[in-house]
Amino acid sequence: MSILARLTLEGLSVKRTLGQTYAHLGDTIELAYELTNDHSLGKLWLEVARVPSEALLLVYPRVVQLPFWTLPGSLLEGNVLTGQRSLQSTSMVMGIREYRPGDAMNRIHWPSSVRHRRLHVKEFELDRTADLWIYLDLDARWHHGDGEDSTEERAVT
Repeated sequence: MSILARLTLEGLSVKRTLGQTYAHLGDTIELAYELTNDHSLGKLWLEVARVPSEALLLVYPRVVQLPFWTLPGSLLEGNVLTGQRSLQSTSMVMGIREYRPGDAMNRIHWPSSVRHRRLHVKEFELDRTADLWIYLDLDARWHHGDGEDSTEERAVT
């Protein structure tokens, strides 16, 4: 796998391929090299940045298409409100009501509470969206192979 290092320093964006190296996801790689930048209209000026060896590169997984799998279609696009109150915090605030024992403290709407001199809480509305959760069993005994050909690497890609 070629590792592409991208570094931005005060408007200077530099990419450099570090060669054929394998790194695990979440690994950090120490970098130490000198970067130069030429202006695209000729050498109007030359900028040099020295990158210390403490600079780290975080390795993220490759993004690949899943060839034979798609999400089920929907007639709805975006968030559609249901008009139903939700016990969970969502991004849609439906209204404000007076505090009742058992209401979560993080739902208190402080501006309304100050205005009415009683605690008031936000009520949230359910939206009709679905979340897709994918769980991976990363126990080592279930995975085989090394490097890019390991089943663990394929699972997180």
